Amino acid sequence: MISPLFRCSKCLARTTAFCGAMRSASELGALETARLGTRKIRAGETVFHQQDDVDKVYIVLSGWVYLYHLLDDDRRQITRFAMRGDSFGVIAPGRHRVDFGAEAMADTTICVLSNSQIAGLRERHPAFCDSLFEQIEADEYAMMDLLTTVGRRNAAERVAFLLNFIYQRALSRGLADESGSVQFPASQIVLADALGLTAVHVNRVLRSLRESGILQLSRGRLTIQSRERLAGLLHISETYPAHRHGREPTHRVGTG
Repeated sequence: MISPLFRCSKCLARTTAFCGAMRSASELGALETARLGTRKIRAGETVFHQQDDVDKVYIVLSGWVYLYHLLDDDRRQITRFAMRGDSFGVIAPGRHRVDFGAEAMADTTICVLSNSQIAGLRERHPAFCDSLFEQIEADEYAMMDLLTTVGRRNAAERVAFLLNFIYQRALSRGLADESGSVQFPASQIVLADALGLTAVHVNRVLRSLRESGILQLSRGRLTIQSRERLAGLLHISETYPAHRHGREPTHRVGTG
């Protein structure tokens, strides 16, 4: 159920969401005309299914959502994880039958916006338009990274890359602490569907990474144990390329 509106100026997601480009009182007023309300979703609940007609844009205010694509035989590929400030849905005006679905990984609150109203904001507010397409570009880069990881990295590198990526983005958004820890309620089945592995293989890799003192994922909490060992495994420098993921500050491999 969609709840009544609250003031955009009080929203914590604005610091990283594309709507953060709307800052003045008049801009915030215009933004609120595009909002339909907020919606609370329980863990495991679907926001929308693949092939649903969707005419809205969603911004995660709290919690976690993953996007997925199903094959005809119901095999699933998870393509993206959305945290606070991330958006998903349909940007173009009108109803569209989507070729992906969205499901909450944890109890989640999302902001629901009208895509037809967003189209008007894009025309009248250039900074808003730039911010929106900047996030779309960042999401495309992230998807390229995930595709490359699934196609060219070994199993240990796949798991480590994805979890490090999640930690870095969460850290840049104030959702993780500097000690290398963040809540990430992904099951081994979810990780398997994101990385093209079996859940059994993910279990083995996670155990190996934990025993090697690199990282661990336990009871919904991800902890980076050693940034040096993690960087060595992934063949990356300490600094992660921030420009590939939008306006966020320089990303660093987790401390430890």
